Amino acid sequence: MPTSSLSLIPAAVVPSPSPTLLAAAQRKLLDAQVPQLLRLTAFLRLSCAALDTPGAYSRLLQSLYQTHPEWMKTCEITGEGTLYSTEPAIQQLLAPVLQLHMLAAVLLAA
Repeated sequence: MPTSSLSLIPAAVVPSPSPTLLAAAQRKLLDAQVPQLLRLTAFLRLSCAALDTPGAYSRLLQSLYQTHPEWMKTCEITGEGTLYSTEPAIQQLLAPVLQLHMLAAVLLAA
């Protein structure tokens, strides 16, 4: 069972996510004019940038490709601007990014 590539980041160290970067990530993901692979990678790149943790994006992509070389074909884009994978191992790898977006939504709602 894969472990998240971002799991090396202790929860206490994760900074408050950048709402600007996360909003940009969601806009990129929802842009139907762009091919799906570019939408997915832009979403992940911007989401990882919000962590302000060097190498997070590279580690995540490496883990995704090692787990399932065609991981992007298992992903669906939701109407809310997030990802869902039908492959549990890929969903587990995406979980920290998705949790980051949920945290940002909660912080913005407060």
